[in-house]
Amino acid sequence: MIKIAYITKNLAANGITNVIMNYGMRIGKDKFELTIIAGNPVESIYEDKLKQEGIKIVKLPPKKKNPLSYYREMWKELKNNYQIVHIHCNSATNVVELMMAKLVGIKVRIIHSHNVTCDHALIHQIFQPILKRLYTHGFACSDAAGKWMFGDSPYEVLPNAFETEKFAFDESSRNTVRKSLNITDKFVIGDVARFNDQKNHEYLLQIFEEVASKRDNAVLLLVGNGPNLDKIKQKIEEHPYRDRIIYYGITDNVTELYCAMDAFVLPTKYEGLGIVFVEAQINGLPVITSDRVPREVDIAGNTQFLPLEKNPEKWAKQILDVPTNFNRKAFYEQNVDAISAYDIKKAVHRLEDYYRRAIKA
Repeated sequence: MIKIAYITKNLAANGITNVIMNYGMRIGKDKFELTIIAGNPVESIYEDKLKQEGIKIVKLPPKKKNPLSYYREMWKELKNNYQIVHIHCNSATNVVELMMAKLVGIKVRIIHSHNVTCDHALIHQIFQPILKRLYTHGFACSDAAGKWMFGDSPYEVLPNAFETEKFAFDESSRNTVRKSLNITDKFVIGDVARFNDQKNHEYLLQIFEEVASKRDNAVLLLVGNGPNLDKIKQKIEEHPYRDRIIYYGITDNVTELYCAMDAFVLPTKYEGLGIVFVEAQINGLPVITSDRVPREVDIAGNTQFLPLEKNPEKWAKQILDVPTNFNRKAFYEQNVDAISAYDIKKAVHRLEDYYRRAIKA
């Protein structure tokens, strides 16, 4: 058995948590003993699923609010004879965790880059040279994320893989959701994202104002949660087309909501990859996003990348030109090879092989 520790800032509803869950839940339990070390918050939905799979969770105090307690508990846990530590993060500020791992003798120290910027870019740049002397292996969700974290040093791109077949379009789900939301005859612009500054919901509301002024049956469907939710809800209340904006909240079956949409629009300010764009395309949705998103997400030429500097009218024009009469179910069948790059069944075997080779090296 190879004993592995995944380290993450928290297990809240976000992209890094999804990656940890998708890989961690499927890694071979007969070959690997996995522990997840996470600062608070740890959402109960993830904790329950991991415990059902026999995966140990070590909950630490929140890193930002109580760093001394966080590092003290981290030090205690890392002394439990791990062979691999796999740190999921957005910046080089995890050098302390890396240093601890090295001091306790953990041979394989993996840094996994999940974004292309962070809230403390200057500190990241200061710590980057130190990080390069401490990690032994580098992963990234995209080339852009790899260059952000590792510069010219080597790394491997590991896809944010998932069960791709679950996101195929289903006409019955589309009809059911649209009927339940009373949007059967509407042109539905959709968005699945965490409500934070990065995802740029305020600009999306401006874009929708332009779309709604030109298309009477257009509605906006917002899915997700996050720290800016109350702020965005207030913006919705003040919106001239507020009666055509639906805040759905969070869901454990986002596929049926993709099915209900006609276009997926997310003017994000930056992304390490942005797996929702891949999910939406697998569902056959045309995607319109910003040119700050890595081009790897365009799996079948179904994505348009627009500059954020363009005014909302330009974005609205692209949305209004979206075709709605193509066969979305056939799209999946026609692009199986491209979609398979994100298949978790293949990706988890690749990761397991990587762990075994790293231990033997």
